[in-house]
Amino acid sequence: VDEVLSADATRRKLLTEEAELLAKLDALDGESNSGDDESLMLACERLAAVAAELDASGAEAAEARVRRILCGLGFTTEMAEGPVSRLSGGWRMRVS
Repeated sequence: VDEVLSADATRRKLLTEEAELLAKLDALDGESNSGDDESLMLACERLAAVAAELDASGAEAAEARVRRILCGLGFTTEMAEGPVSRLSGGWRMRVS
């Protein structure tokens, strides 16, 4: 499952950016310096845009969608949860 999810570069990039923005907002919120109001506002606006993109792409449902597809291809739960390196060549081809 993780291997298939990691292939979605756009989702991965958006999730990384979301985490970075949340960390930045936490850091800005902890500071008492009022000079960073513009930075705070820009970070909030970008976070809202990233959240909208993730929502539009169905990122929350991605894992369930991957599991349905793998099940349809004949993968057992154990096969889907384990590392790809444990699969035979034929099963690896199905993952790709």
